[in-house]
Amino acid sequence: MSALLINSLASGLPLGYLLNPSRACAQSGSNEFQTLILSTSSRGDPLNVNCPGSYTNGVINNPRLDTARATFGESRSRGARVWCDLPANLRDRLAFFHYNPRTAAHPEYRATMTMRGSIKNEASNGTEMFASAISQLAYSPMTHLQEEPIPLCNSFLSFKSQPLQQIKPVDVKSLFSPADQQLADLRQNRDAVLDALYADMKENGNQAQRQFIDRYALSRGQARDLGEQLGGLLDRLPTNEDDPNSPLDQVIAAVALARLNISPVITINIPFGGDNHQDAGLIQEEEETIAGVGLINSLWNELNDAGIQDRVSFATMNVFGRRSYTNSRGGRDHNQHHAVMVGFGRHIQGGVYGGMDGEGKAQDIGTISADQTMEAAGVSMMRALGHSVQTTQSRIPTGELIPQFLRE
Repeated sequence: MSALLINSLASGLPLGYLLNPSRACAQSGSNEFQTLILSTSSRGDPLNVNCPGSYTNGVINNPRLDTARATFGESRSRGARVWCDLPANLRDRLAFFHYNPRTAAHPEYRATMTMRGSIKNEASNGTEMFASAISQLAYSPMTHLQEEPIPLCNSFLSFKSQPLQQIKPVDVKSLFSPADQQLADLRQNRDAVLDALYADMKENGNQAQRQFIDRYALSRGQARDLGEQLGGLLDRLPTNEDDPNSPLDQVIAAVALARLNISPVITINIPFGGDNHQDAGLIQEEEETIAGVGLINSLWNELNDAGIQDRVSFATMNVFGRRSYTNSRGGRDHNQHHAVMVGFGRHIQGGVYGGMDGEGKAQDIGTISADQTMEAAGVSMMRALGHSVQTTQSRIPTGELIPQFLRE
């Protein structure tokens, strides 16, 4: 399979074409759906307590984190300074969607990933996890290698009711280990692949097939630049020998997989404080909030360096949020009334949607009641990934779009 990936990279032709050239012209329409990198967690991180929209009278935000105001999209909001210090081009697309998760138990993680059963499967007679539903909807055999999402983290993920096995970042790197020299200079592969294809087209092809190849084929310069870029990207793994499955490794591997169009959805885990009941002084919350925002910034930079920032979106999904006040041990307990989905993407209008009230509960968003905000987050994100009104209604029939969330 690694040789096929190299040939696809070198030529620019979709994997589906190389697997089955006879279908190319019949399925040559471009896939406009966004690839999704989704950070999931069953720990219930306190991500929701220190982000824009959560700085309300009565809420105890982390006192160790400096605060500031900044523009997100077209609106200004106050939050932990680390969010406000993100680059302006990222903040323009960065959204904070406050919703009610309606659970406060770790074992409810799998149910939360189906948005409490609101996400329907293909047959509409069962449920599907958000990541897997998106992967089914966005999959194109002419674009992607597989329909199933790829879990780079150890958070549970199922596809059509079947559990998926985690793939560690070092496993992604191993795909290219036999082909380091080929990655260093893809031009020779490009020329060999295209020469063979054009020779076959001359004998057996037609004008439409030749136009298909011309549409996707990379130039020699593009192939060279891509080889240099991917070689450096994968050579960095692992970034920490003591933790070869670190969140940064997951970010780097996720960008590589997105660049290769292996799957429409890749899941990772960016920690934001964890299960911090006993986090006296909220020290872990502070450290992981700073590191987590830094990883989102790293993801943004990696996507831009790879030139795919306009076709990849990012979002977070947590089993629940954390209380707006500390407990007797100085940490935070579970909050069944409030969580936050952080997301960015080409079609996402940056800003704060909803918020946390003084009691630590998710607020209504316009005419949408707090109890329906989780479904609204799912529908709005699904639409921002490029899926139609009809599709979103069939998969999340109880959800309502927040129109302001979408950017043309």
